[in-house]
Amino acid sequence: MAQLGKDYPFPTFEDFPDWKDYGREADKAFSKIPEDRVIEFPVADGTACYYVGSLKPLVLRHIPAWDMYEIPIAHIRGLRTEDVEQMIARKKAFNELFEQQIK
Repeated sequence: MAQLGKDYPFPTFEDFPDWKDYGREADKAFSKIPEDRVIEFPVADGTACYYVGSLKPLVLRHIPAWDMYEIPIAHIRGLRTEDVEQMIARKKAFNELFEQQIK
């Protein structure tokens, strides 16, 4: 059962009220997070992003990126370590597939 940790330190609109500055800073901050530490869930017209703080115990931290979507806390509590490991493995395989296509 996963826990929701404190928010991941990420730029907010309060830090950068101009949306262009915020977008630039958010992209910069997001690129510094290791790929195998981010999981995403589809929400509305975007995604809810979470930082995997640890696997044992499973702790996720919301990344308030772009539209700042979140998933329900009940969904988070229902996640298991195996679920998150599978999500990370699928994302890695997907990215590797497209890296091969580009070369």
